[in-house]
Amino acid sequence: MANNNITYADFKNIELAKGERCDLIGGELYRKPALPEYHQSILDKLYRQITEFFENKTVKAFSAPVNIRILYKEDDSDDTVLMPDIAVFCDPKDCSPQVCRGTPDFIAEIITPTVSASELEMKIQLYHQSGVREYWVIDPGRKILNIYNFWDDIIFPKYYNDKDFAVIGVSEDFKIFLEPLFAE
Repeated sequence: MANNNITYADFKNIELAKGERCDLIGGELYRKPALPEYHQSILDKLYRQITEFFENKTVKAFSAPVNIRILYKEDDSDDTVLMPDIAVFCDPKDCSPQVCRGTPDFIAEIITPTVSASELEMKIQLYHQSGVREYWVIDPGRKILNIYNFWDDIIFPKYYNDKDFAVIGVSEDFKIFLEPLFAE
């Protein structure tokens, strides 16, 4: 199978190596290597805080490995499937632990040194155009958080270091202190 023009129908049959993950963007497959231990530690800490906050609310959080069919088509011809570290849906009616159909309200990703600037920019634009309200990019190497808020045609980036706290835009009552996320 060529590495472009792949649809969700094709994607469902792709075999991955143990620990490997991948995104499908515009029909092109982007394979991601198994994640380093620090990545899983940050993911676990952040996901635990998010799920505890949203417990007993209609909002639902999912963590990898869940596939997000952000440009869902009923006939499986959609060509974009993402596996962010965390996705939050304010209306999770089309979600299961394996796959969600539609646009999350909030996405968080912990980047590794192998993520290119062009891949990151492509995701920022895709999330903005598809209706994601907020995108967090956590850089463990530099101990920073970049938050991209999307409003109409404008992208509002905000930058935080490990001494700050951040608020998830889908609920202004929820603050996350960043220093414990980066603690080893």
